[in-house]
Amino acid sequence: MIIDLRTYVASKINCKPQNVFFIENATDGINSILKSFNWSEGDVILLPNTAYGCVRKTVTTLKDRYNVTILDVTILRIRSILQDRI
Repeated sequence: MIIDLRTYVASKINCKPQNVFFIENATDGINSILKSFNWSEGDVILLPNTAYGCVRKTVTTLKDRYNVTILDVTILRIRSILQDRI
């Protein structure tokens, strides 16, 4: 059944069925992607200040395991930027 669903979705978005994945939620998806990389010491992960706590926890685990660097990036709220221009 899941293979049929993957094939159907793939046909609608013009990709191969093996490139279609179903996840429970966005956090699960991001964590799966982060864990799929071959991390090495010296790699840098950009982590926005808006990152969900579970994602931040995964990145911290990657830092501890692979000695990667976490670079925190501040994402400004667009409303704050626009208010300065009004």
